[in-house]
Amino acid sequence: MGLAHSDISYNNVLVDPVLKSAVIIDLDGMVVPGVHPAEVIGTADFIAPEVLATKHLKLIDPNRKLPNIRTDLHALPCLVYMMLLHRHPLKGGRYTTLILKKMIFYQWVKKHFLSSIQLIKLIDRS
Repeated sequence: MGLAHSDISYNNVLVDPVLKSAVIIDLDGMVVPGVHPAEVIGTADFIAPEVLATKHLKLIDPNRKLPNIRTDLHALPCLVYMMLLHRHPLKGGRYTTLILKKMIFYQWVKKHFLSSIQLIKLIDRS
């Protein structure tokens, strides 16, 4: 399935706007399927919903969802959105506002990350 950072957040990404580059740091939680299992579930604002929903289960429970490349694909768009708009894409006020924000966020993700997601799906198939 591929390597996963498991804790992509504003604490672990350094951005240099002058050089237009970014570096992911803090690789001690790196997940290597079949070799090095997940040790952390991530930073609160960036944890994938499926990981949060099953965090109460024991690590050996087959229904427990652990960080993987797909959960990183949840965290990365959240991080980019926060860096660009200075607010979290899924937090806010009233319920209707939250639903609208989620719809806008997912449309934004689809528009800007679709090619990355398609690339990951192609890699997963091989």
